[in-house]
Amino acid sequence: MSFSSGFDFVYGWWDMRNLHNYSEIFITEYDEGFPTDEFVPEKNLTVFSNIQWLDQNLNYSTEAKLQRLAIIWRRHHDMRVIQMLEKALVRGILSPVLCVSVHQDSLELFLNAQSKLKHDVNFNNAWSNVAYCENGEQWSVTVSNASNFLHHNVSSYDVYHRLISTIVYCCELGHDSFAYRVSIKESWISYCLKEFHNYGHEK
Repeated sequence: MSFSSGFDFVYGWWDMRNLHNYSEIFITEYDEGFPTDEFVPEKNLTVFSNIQWLDQNLNYSTEAKLQRLAIIWRRHHDMRVIQMLEKALVRGILSPVLCVSVHQDSLELFLNAQSKLKHDVNFNNAWSNVAYCENGEQWSVTVSNASNFLHHNVSSYDVYHRLISTIVYCCELGHDSFAYRVSIKESWISYCLKEFHNYGHEK
């Protein structure tokens, strides 16, 4: 029995949606389709969920939560990113992460607004270790808090971070109770990704 089917009692009808299975640890809740040809959007999104016992500051909770996080891919889906996230979960440093934006040999992490770990040396070093690939390639990692995205200026940088904030909202990213989990606003996701293309933001 696979990990996903073993948790049918928690994840309900998600297993029947025929979404691409990237991992035995993460359940795919939303996916724009696993890219296999040249017709791949420059920015596309996958949303995962997993069981999480730690809060946004890596403290143990009294009960397990559902953690939902998103990956904004840079065109093709690089399975090394999945491996990095799996290592981060096992090492206990994934719980504050809401969204991961993939760039050329780098990850941009967006943390829960209540997390105090953005400047934590141990946390940042742990993620640097996670971002070390088996072939010896070292990816860079940058960390931001969601509270930093709500700017009033209209520069392209601010628009980019506003769109990240919207994805956090419409995908209901973060920790949630299994009993009261809410649905993803899929129509909003398409709008956000179109805006990414319109503003041509690329790092």
